[in-house]
Amino acid sequence: MKGSMNEIFTVIRDYTGQKALLVLYAAALVYLAVKEKERLKRALFVYFPLFVLIVFMLPPVYGLYMKIEEAATYYRLLWMIPVSITISYTAVTLLKKHLIAGTAAACALICALGSCVYTGPFVAPADNRLHLPQAVIDVSDYLISQSEGSRNVTIAVPGELIHFIRQYDTGLRLAFGREVYVAGWSEPNPVYEEMELREKTDCSALAAACREYRCNFIVLNAAKPVAGDLREEGYELLALLDGYYIYKDPQMPFQYDAPVSGE
Repeated sequence: MKGSMNEIFTVIRDYTGQKALLVLYAAALVYLAVKEKERLKRALFVYFPLFVLIVFMLPPVYGLYMKIEEAATYYRLLWMIPVSITISYTAVTLLKKHLIAGTAAACALICALGSCVYTGPFVAPADNRLHLPQAVIDVSDYLISQSEGSRNVTIAVPGELIHFIRQYDTGLRLAFGREVYVAGWSEPNPVYEEMELREKTDCSALAAACREYRCNFIVLNAAKPVAGDLREEGYELLALLDGYYIYKDPQMPFQYDAPVSGE
């Protein structure tokens, strides 16, 4: 039991995120426990979260969860606690009583604890009105132009392109999609293994894998080293576009009537 408690505290430590938010939530919880008089709101904001926390901290519950799921997802039980709603409701309640002072305090907390999302490392100016990397649009449009009118083209592309291509045009079917990156979903995929898991792409092995998946085109990142040459495997180099080599397999017929598959 002691070991289980240590593991539970480790989960709390690793997945609580911004600690200041927990302090705000604890303060809001205490305030509502003392001041809130409506039974329904007390049940929602006080009793239910406390019940979830107590259940979350029980080693038998943790042990049972481990038999069903993995430890890395145990923190998701805490998603049932209405943290943001509780803090927001408490703030509004206080603002009704102390409008000027409450507004000033709320603004100060937002400035002190918040951050501007537009300065984050994962935000970049949009290249176009579709908010997709321009290389995705250029490569996709080029592949469509080379598809002889078929709307069911199978392509093998590097992992950095797969999510965006599916957003741009579902007629471009992928030899592998995001499922290969999700734990528990992934199944052996030789195209993915050759394109993504090798430090140097083996052109001979990649060509064999792509023909097994009936790929019409292969798109390779020009910056990644390769062993061999796809042209020696019967592929035709069509273009170098936005840092990507685009190859066509003349031996692979286009499918005109096949249904469009998912990722």
